Amino acid sequence: MSAQASVELLMILSVIVVVFGITYAIAQREYQSSQVNLDTAKARNALRTMRDTGTYVYSQGEGASSRILVSVPGRIESSEVSGNYLRYRMDLSGSIQDIVEAGDFCMGGSIPSTPGSRWVTVESNGTCILFAES
Repeated sequence: MSAQASVELLMILSVIVVVFGITYAIAQREYQSSQVNLDTAKARNALRTMRDTGTYVYSQGEGASSRILVSVPGRIESSEVSGNYLRYRMDLSGSIQDIVEAGDFCMGGSIPSTPGSRWVTVESNGTCILFAES
């Protein structure tokens, strides 16, 4: 009788281990997905903040400037300021995605791509808005 009880206990423990393993795998996948979504939202917010500040500085005219603090997420492969848009290229779990914010004015300079809180100077030269990490 004790051999049968041992086999039954092993079967129950095996089922519990399998259920916990599957639950852990699903939770891990959901966690990674939420991290990707969070980094994408942070990138959009950083670009939107820079663009909105650029719009404000542009409306003030030549010589106007502002300094802002933006939170740059991880996963940034590159950043670009060109023409009338700001762009972050991100590696989101193996797929490359561009996050873009466009403005109604000429933009130049560079924006930060290293993770963390970064100061950005936004300045108007009369015809374009220039971005620089400060």
